[in-house]
Amino acid sequence: MARLKTYYCVTSRFYSDGRMSATISANVKDYRIPQATYQSTANCDTYNDWFESYLEAKQFVQETKELHEETKARKQGNPFQRGRLV
Repeated sequence: MARLKTYYCVTSRFYSDGRMSATISANVKDYRIPQATYQSTANCDTYNDWFESYLEAKQFVQETKELHEETKARKQGNPFQRGRLV
C-alpha cells in the first residue's frame, strides 16, 4: 500500500514587464504527487510545479531565478561566464 508523503509546490510567475518570482508556496500530504498546473493572464504566466522533497523545491527556485537573471542580462547585452556577470 502507498504511504502518505509530503509534496512541495513551487509557484513561478513571469510578468509581461520582465519581472519574475519563484517561491515555495505550499505543501500537501498525499499518496501521489499533485499535477503541475499553468495559468496565463494578460499580465503574468504562473506555473505550479510539485516536488517530492523540500531540497528539490528549493533548488528549483534557485535555478529558476538564476536562469531568469542570465536571460535578462543577455537581452541587455551583458556577457555571462559560468552563470556570473563578467
